[in-house]
Amino acid sequence: MTVTLDDPCQSSSLPKPADDEVALLLQTVWDLLSGGDHWPSYRTVDRLLYRERRMSVDEVIARTPTVLLLGGRPEGGASPRPDGQLSLTVAGAAASAGSELALVVFLATVRLAAEAELQPVPNGEDPTVTFDDAAAAAYPPLAPEVAARVARQSGLLLHPEPWTGHVLLYQSGWKVAVDRRVRPYAGVADLGAYWRVREQQRGASTAQEEPPTRGATATTGSGGRVIELARRWEIGERLGSGGFGTVYRAAGEDGTQAAAKLVPKVPGADREMLFAELGGVRNVVPIIDSGETDNAWVLVMPLAERSLQDHLAASGPLPVAEALVILRDVAAALADLAARTARVVHRDIKPANVLLLDGAWCLADFGISRYAEASTAPDTHKYSMSPPYAAPERWRAERATAAADVYAVGIMAHELLSGRRPFPGPGGEDYREQHLHVEPPRLEGAPPRLAALIEECLYKPPQARPSPANLAARLERASDAGQSPGAAALAAAYQRESGRAAERGVAVSRARTEEQRRAELAESAKRSLDGISDHLLDVVVDAVPAKVQHRPEIKWTVELGSARFEFWAATPFDGRAWGGWDRPPFDVVAFATISIAMPADRYRYEGRSHSLYFCDAREEGSYAWYETAFMVSPLMGERGRQNPFALDPGEAAAKALWPGVAEYQVAWPFTELVVGDLEEFVDRWMGWFAAAVEGRLAHPSQMPERNAVGTWRRQ
Repeated sequence: MTVTLDDPCQSSSLPKPADDEVALLLQTVWDLLSGGDHWPSYRTVDRLLYRERRMSVDEVIARTPTVLLLGGRPEGGASPRPDGQLSLTVAGAAASAGSELALVVFLATVRLAAEAELQPVPNGEDPTVTFDDAAAAAYPPLAPEVAARVARQSGLLLHPEPWTGHVLLYQSGWKVAVDRRVRPYAGVADLGAYWRVREQQRGASTAQEEPPTRGATATTGSGGRVIELARRWEIGERLGSGGFGTVYRAAGEDGTQAAAKLVPKVPGADREMLFAELGGVRNVVPIIDSGETDNAWVLVMPLAERSLQDHLAASGPLPVAEALVILRDVAAALADLAARTARVVHRDIKPANVLLLDGAWCLADFGISRYAEASTAPDTHKYSMSPPYAAPERWRAERATAAADVYAVGIMAHELLSGRRPFPGPGGEDYREQHLHVEPPRLEGAPPRLAALIEECLYKPPQARPSPANLAARLERASDAGQSPGAAALAAAYQRESGRAAERGVAVSRARTEEQRRAELAESAKRSLDGISDHLLDVVVDAVPAKVQHRPEIKWTVELGSARFEFWAATPFDGRAWGGWDRPPFDVVAFATISIAMPADRYRYEGRSHSLYFCDAREEGSYAWYETAFMVSPLMGERGRQNPFALDPGEAAAKALWPGVAEYQVAWPFTELVVGDLEEFVDRWMGWFAAAVEGRLAHPSQMPERNAVGTWRRQ
């Protein structure tokens, strides 16, 4: 397998930067990704390029096509992300020097994914490819010391690709679920070939779908377009869109009125056909005919009276009795689906997918939800679901189970009874925060037993929600009709306890999300610090033939003469262990130490050390490595053997960062360490090391050594 960056076929070659500034923008984004950031923020790139090159990133992004870069300002050429982050596409990575290994792994992933999708899929599950699979199939093989870096880079490149589903990034690796749109990529050997297929598929998927007018199974009759399946259907007016296709009114030869869904034959869309047969399941819209034309798969279903979405729009909140009829019908369908030997999870329950048919409210669009689970938007899989109804585990990219359908029923129940959804959004990140961390409002006016059941459906932990069968059974007796006073009082007490359980679930979900967030940030911190320490070590060993040692807790130790220069590895921090003292106004995710030691001089001075904190010292939520150092307050009348000195996050550091007076103070300003802009940092420490080797390193002439006031944010 080779990586070809310049395809001789100009009409289908990989896009190239329009000018040198666009190329520099892409290279900067790539460098930041390589340094450990998940996706760099627009602000970070803007600050870096303006400081170094006096480049206006707004102007450069306006010249950058979205096939190279996603994100940026809304007025720019690259499509904006709501969080202002920048993400390279595979074409953008191909234009960046140093990305070859990540692209080799990317292509190996494509090949493995296409081969997996061409094989029978057990239980209808999406095949997956892991980083270890791709790394083993890549050529040249990856050295262990670069594997972690390449894992991060290649995993991020997979996000914008249309055939990827869940892309789960974790420490030193990733796992990606793929859908059938990857099949045409089987056998691609280089990026030029990959890009030709990608553009062909993009053109096919964006072409406007029309009902077929010719072909082996489609003809034109006197009354309009006709499709020959097991039966003959005349296609009429367009009724709307659903999932991957378009729905038309259809009439059979015997006068049967139906709805025909035409799904264009683009890769992956045939998942619509997976659930054509669900015999024995109550309250599911049946398929009365199916087949294909030259350019589309076709599903014919009975013509429903209306959707629940239309019903709600016309009527607003529903009486309890009417809402219970709808919820019982939906729950019965879920219970039957969960009881099947091959269990089916709908994954996209919402009012638009609940249709009134022959007096029953029925679930529709199983293929849509199956396909949506295997698809992803350009930035992340989460936008492929229906955000107002998506369970917390969907936002965490976890595998959906029947509990996710139960959660969606809980959202829908709120909407039926109150006229509004419990989580209003309106944006994707708003929905994510609300579903993960916000307790739903109390459902006023509903019978206590029903209100408590709906609260259970909306518990954050999926294991705490009722099963579909339990939900169906409890809905049958949820109206509280005929309850004795004692039973009604017990039901009300149960509702209050359910509310307390929901509060606990919110706390657990918030803690889990925070733990995940901190773990991802800590991994980014480690990778970023590796780049900083490796750069400093390269400069040292280039300058002198010093002895270098490595230990697990210390990145490296350089000894020259009687002086010792050490750079400690990054250590994750839980954000809580401040020793009972007031925590600082910023969040520390990881820390490390850099130090120079020497034999004590006549003043008992033995060297200096600085702390490195990965934190959001300047701007909330914007994390970077910051260098700082500490001192004992002059009021204590002490002068340590090491000045200034490092402090790990804890009570002593909290005292120094406290706005009041304590025995410790900050002796060095919080100074951001930016990969690519480390000259002052490296030169300063090289100078101190040289002084220590010669015995000239001494107590600073003044303390604090540099003014640190205002270099970190206050409350």
